[in-house]
Amino acid sequence: MAGLLKRKATEELDNEILVALYDHRHLTLPQLCVLCGYDSEQRYRLRINRRLQVLMAQNCIRRKRLGLIGIVGNPVYVYYLTDLGVSKSVEYLGIPFNRYGPNNKIIERNHFEAKELLISERLLPHHYHTQNWIVEFIQTFRSLYGQNVLLGLDVSFKEPKRVASYLNLSGRITHRPDWIITVGQSNLTVNLEMDMGTMNQKKLTAKFLHYAEWLRDNPQEGTHAILFTSHTERNITRRRHIKNLAFEILGEYIRSGKLEVVEGSIDVTSGWLISNLSKLVDVEVRDLFSDSLRFYYDPNSTGTIGQYDYVEACEKLGYQIPRCDKVHFLSSSDQKGKHKVIFQINSEPGSCQTEANCAELSTLAKTMSNADYDCFVYLVHRTPEKRMDDIPVLQTFDNVYSIDMQTLSQKGFKHAWKWSESKGAWKRVEVDLFE
Repeated sequence: MAGLLKRKATEELDNEILVALYDHRHLTLPQLCVLCGYDSEQRYRLRINRRLQVLMAQNCIRRKRLGLIGIVGNPVYVYYLTDLGVSKSVEYLGIPFNRYGPNNKIIERNHFEAKELLISERLLPHHYHTQNWIVEFIQTFRSLYGQNVLLGLDVSFKEPKRVASYLNLSGRITHRPDWIITVGQSNLTVNLEMDMGTMNQKKLTAKFLHYAEWLRDNPQEGTHAILFTSHTERNITRRRHIKNLAFEILGEYIRSGKLEVVEGSIDVTSGWLISNLSKLVDVEVRDLFSDSLRFYYDPNSTGTIGQYDYVEACEKLGYQIPRCDKVHFLSSSDQKGKHKVIFQINSEPGSCQTEANCAELSTLAKTMSNADYDCFVYLVHRTPEKRMDDIPVLQTFDNVYSIDMQTLSQKGFKHAWKWSESKGAWKRVEVDLFE
C-alpha cells in the first residue's frame, strides 16, 4: 500500500510532520511515518528522518530518549515541537496565533504553546503505547481498504482536551479518556483507554462510575464505545475483573445498545473498530452463516426453514428477546411440528455486548426449550483465532455453541465448540441440528 501513496513535496511533508507533532505531542520516527501517510518501510523512514534532521537544525523540533522503552543499543527517541515549530504548525492549520490588547497583553489565545504540549517522563510510556495503538489501527485499516477509504470515513483521532469535555448536568467534567476517536459518517464516539496494568480496583471502579454518570446525564449523545486495551498480554483474572466491573456498573447501557465495552489486546480492540468501520464500507456484507444453514438444511427434502430479524422474531415467539443478528426456525417433516430455533450472534472478540446478549439469549433458550422448541445460541466468528478467549462467570453457557466460517465451510454444522467452565476454554463437540 505504501507504494501507492502520493509522494509529498518537501514543504508539504515538513508541514505534515509539524502538524502531527502538534496533534499528537510526542511521536517516534515510525509513528510519524504512518501519521504522515506513509508506512515504515526503509525508504520512507530515511526520507522522513532527513526532514526531521533539517527541522531540528531549524529549531522547529527537538528529540529526547524515551526512558523505560527499548533495549540497550537500540534506544527509542520521541520528537516534539519548540515554540517556533508550534508557530509554523498553527499557521499551516490556519489557527489565529494570538490576539493582543492594550500594552501588547494577550487577551485571547487559540492554540497550545510548546510547554503545554510537553509530557512528563512518568507519563511518556503510556502516551507512547497509546500512539502505537492508533498507528497499528491505521496500518491495518489501510492494508485492507486503502488510504482514500480511511479519509472518506472521516476518522478523527483527538486528545481529550482538544474536544468538548464530558460534562454532567452540573457542568463538572466527569472523565477524560486517553484518546477520543470519532467517525464522521456515524454517531459513534470511541473512548480509548490504555491499560498499563497499574490501576487497582478502586481506580477502575471510579473510572467506570464516571462513565456511568455521564451516560446518565447525557442520554441523547449518540452511541459510545470504551476500548479498554493493553499493549501486553494480561492474565485471565484481570480480564475477567475488568469485564465484570463493566457489567456491574455499565450493564444497563451495554444491554440497551447505548454503550459497548471491549477489553483486550491491541489486536482485539483495533479489530473491533475495523469490523465496525467495515460495515460502513461494505453495507451489503454476506451472511455466510445463514447461507450455509440454508444449504445444509434443504427445505425441499427435510422440512422448512424460516429466517427472521429481531423485530420479526419477537412477534413470532411472543417474547421480547435480547438483541441478536438473526433467528432461524427449522422444522422437519418427521418432527411433528417441533421447531429447532437458532439464535445467531455475529461475535466480536472482547465485546461485552456480545457476552451480555449471549447470556440473556442462553437464559431465554432454556426457558423456551420444551415440547414445541429446541433452542440453540450460535456465536459466529470470522476465523478460529477470533473465538472469544474469556467469558465472565455470568451464566452457565450449556446451550451456546461457537462456530467459525472456516470450520463451517469444511465440516458444516456437525462440529462446533462449547464453553467448558471447568477447563476455562472452548472444547470441540459434535452437534446435529438436522436429526
